[in-house]
Formats: sequence, C-alpha cells, structure tokens
Amino acid sequence: MSHAFKHRLLYYACIYNAWLLLLFLLTGGLHSPDRWIHEWGHWDAVGYEKMSREFYSADDTRLMVFVPGYPFFVAIIQQFIGSEFHITAMMVNVYAFLISMILATELLAAKLLQSRHYFLVFAFSLTSPVAFFILPAYSDTLFSALIWGALYCALMRQQSNQTRALEASLLFLAAWVRITGFSLLSWLLLRRSGAIVILFALAGWMAINYYITGNPLFFAFEAQRNFGVPEGGFATGFNLALKGILDPTIYAEENNAKWLYYLCRSVLPIVYFPCLCLTAIWFYLKKHPLIALTLFSILAISHNRGLWMSVVRYDLPLIICLCIPLLYLAIQGKTGRGKIIPYGILALIALIQFYLQTLLASSFKQGISIFA
Repeated sequence: MSHAFKHRLLYYACIYNAWLLLLFLLTGGLHSPDRWIHEWGHWDAVGYEKMSREFYSADDTRLMVFVPGYPFFVAIIQQFIGSEFHITAMMVNVYAFLISMILATELLAAKLLQSRHYFLVFAFSLTSPVAFFILPAYSDTLFSALIWGALYCALMRQQSNQTRALEASLLFLAAWVRITGFSLLSWLLLRRSGAIVILFALAGWMAINYYITGNPLFFAFEAQRNFGVPEGGFATGFNLALKGILDPTIYAEENNAKWLYYLCRSVLPIVYFPCLCLTAIWFYLKKHPLIALTLFSILAISHNRGLWMSVVRYDLPLIICLCIPLLYLAIQGKTGRGKIIPYGILALIALIQFYLQTLLASSFKQGISIFA
C-alpha cells in the first residue's frame, strides 16, 4: 500500500464521516438518537429481519423474491457483536458503502482522470439521492461493494490467479445478495472464466426454490404476483414514467405525498435512465467495455415497468459514474470557460442531489414508501 493511497484513505474517511454527521443532523437524529436509529426499519428491512430468523417457509412465500445472502451476512455479524438486526445492518451498510465508493473512485479516477479529482469523485458519490439507504436494512450498499470489488479485480493491470479467484467469488456473492446480480451473466461476453460462477449461483437459487415450493422459478412467479415484476422493459418503463410526468393526477391517491411519488416514480427515473445510458455509451467509446456492460446490465434488469418505483435506488452503484464524463471534459478543456463550465454543472448536480437525498431520507424515515 503506497503512501499516496494511505493519504487518500485518510481524506476519504474524513469526507465520509462529515457526510454521515450531516445526514444524521439533517434527518433529525440529534433530537432523539435512539429513536432515530429505529425509525429506518420499513418494508424490505422487515422482510430481511424475518429471513434472518426463519429462512424461507412454504406457508409464507412472499420472501422468495429475496435471495438470502444479505440477511444471513448481517445475522452472522450480529452474532459477533450482539446487537439488534437493524443496528447491525446499518453498521454493515455504512462500511460497505464506504468500501464501495473508495473502490469505484480509485478505479474510475485512475483510469480516466487526474490525481486531484479523486476526492471530487468520492464526494460526488455521497450526494446520490438514494445514498441514505445505508441507514435502513437494505441490500443495495453491500451489493454495490461486491460489484465494484469485482470490477476492480477484473480491471487490474496485473492479473493473477488470486485476483481472478477473488473476482469470481465477488460475482458469486453479488448474485446471492441481490437478484440484480444475475444480470451480470452478461460478463460472459467479456470475462467468461469469472462470470461463469453466476450460473452456479443461479442454479443454487433455483434449487432452493424447487426444494421449498416445487417450482425452480417460483421467485419470478412470486415477484410477478406480489410486486408486478418483471413486466415490460426499457420502453415500457420509459412510457409509464413519461405518462406520470404528463399526467400527475395518477398520483392523486397518495394524498400529501403525491408530489414525492411524482418526483420519485416519474421525474427521477426519466432523468437518470438516459443519463446513465449515455454514460455507459461514453465508457464504451473510451475503451472501457466492461464498465459499460455492467451499467447496461443493471439498467436492463431494473428499468422496467414493475420495478420503476424503486429504480433510482437500484441504480445506487452506478450514479458515481455520472461525474466522470464531466470531469474528463474539464481536464480536456482548452480555455478557462471550457474548464469551468463542467465543474459548474457538476456542482449544481451535486447540490440538487444532496438536497433530494435529505428530503427523501426524511420522507422514508416517516414511513412514506417512495423507494420501497
């Protein structure tokens, strides 16, 4: 570990802790810290806690839509530290997101930017509107850490048997933490030796489904029956979000939260989807096809009709990528204006995202199911 990397780690930790403190203060944590910690246990978090205690049951098959890796990992850590499930999950998520964004920053900045941009990339990653999902017991941050860990191993300049084995292990685990991990079967196009383990993970998951319900694809049936997913694709999701923008009255039944649903289910998806697609294309043009393929793979499984309500949360591992083209333009700018404009746009995006993050975090904490 080089001295420069140790120096960056110290700065990453300082930035991250400052962000955590700010998020804590802006979401009302100072008034009653104990109550604040327990106010994040909604929706998926309840299901994960139940899975950690009971696994799956043929009598209650709703939990079959979740792969078991995340609640089991949290339960193992819980046994060591002796804390409540939700507190343990919060600790796991905080560290997982830190590791995830450090890996992403080190990989992306080293490949495409200059050394002075490391901290800008890292800070931008913390402004994501859904970065507050480090607080509830949701699997997004652990999944993000596994994905960026696998990408980091896959794109190392010097490959060894150890790094290839680690890459394969991380991909295997990612598929057991979120069903989205199965989308990385697309890596077979570029990293056949590593990605083939996802086939084994899928076979294991189907075996569990068959053992409990007699149907190896029961998880897909249950997701369709209870959550309406998957249904449609890119075009369907885009069409529904566009209809929501043009006709906000479809959210009239949500009462006082209707403008939040309008924002989260129509405005944000229809903004992030094309931006992330263009970013993936940009990475491909800059000769980083594996990063581009990963972006498109996750977008393909998340941006469809049924998952549209939570799609921006599913995009959490990807949002850091949005800042790379802008910073690259700033580096390439030959005039003062050519350098300042990308920085200005990036700062504006970061400020808007962070405002939305605190707003949506407070709403989620109050029990509004904007990204449930």
